[in-house]
Amino acid sequence: MVLDGWTWEDATLRAPIGMVVNWPGMLLVRGEGAPPEEKQKESRDQALRTLRAAFADARAYQAAKRSATGGGSFATDLRWEAMVPVLERKVPLFVVADEILQIEAAVAFAQAESLRLVLVGGYDAPEAATLLARNDVPVIVSAIHRLPRRRGDPYDAAYTVPARLAKAGVRFAIANGSSWNERNLPYAAATAAAYGLSADQALRSITLDAASILGIADRVGSLEPGKDATLFVTTGDPLEQPSEVVRAWIGGRAVDLNDRQKTLNEKYREKYRRLATPAAGASSGAASGGGVGR
Repeated sequence: MVLDGWTWEDATLRAPIGMVVNWPGMLLVRGEGAPPEEKQKESRDQALRTLRAAFADARAYQAAKRSATGGGSFATDLRWEAMVPVLERKVPLFVVADEILQIEAAVAFAQAESLRLVLVGGYDAPEAATLLARNDVPVIVSAIHRLPRRRGDPYDAAYTVPARLAKAGVRFAIANGSSWNERNLPYAAATAAAYGLSADQALRSITLDAASILGIADRVGSLEPGKDATLFVTTGDPLEQPSEVVRAWIGGRAVDLNDRQKTLNEKYREKYRRLATPAAGASSGAASGGGVGR
């Protein structure tokens, strides 16, 4: 979506983009308060069975739809209809996975189902870099500013994920964990640049590379003839905190950058400007006229 438009239709850049699956945790949690291992295994296995069954049902629906093309009645089921573009490889399957076992299982599943796969999360993706590069599985690194997931990990494990993926030849983009925090996306890319990623790769990871993974690089992500003219102007390096965005365009339309904070800033600047300016007709000297003598 774009952040400008009177309606959701106006704000939609392209849809659908893909289908999201939260891959079940593959590791068993041990220690005080942890559920019994057998219960964890059953919960994990049931989630995987449900996932496989959903794809089997969607493929059966797809086959039935094709067979009915020549004539006859066919009942549309929106659940499976939404999965047809995924099965036809028109859009990718976005799998949310951080752990190495999740990543390996997701890649195996995508290969078995002949799906286009995009990993989201990817904390352990560098550990599976050879597998990901061989199968051209891109990664959306969903959080740079976070703590290590394991006690034995280096303090900068999350900061160096993009640099390690780039070194291994894995395509990637940088996100920022959640939609409410996307305002800090440039600084996530800047942190990756401070921990081994080149400045050019850091900028591409939140512009052209991100657009390419999402399948919208024909419209946005870079300044080229024929694209949507979605761009902004800053006072300095866009990855540096002191830089300010001074102009922005979406689809060639200038965007109003005013907001409540700017309005309040101007309001109280005016307040103190007036307090610092003597009122009209006021005199700084003693009042004129007769006085009271001693």
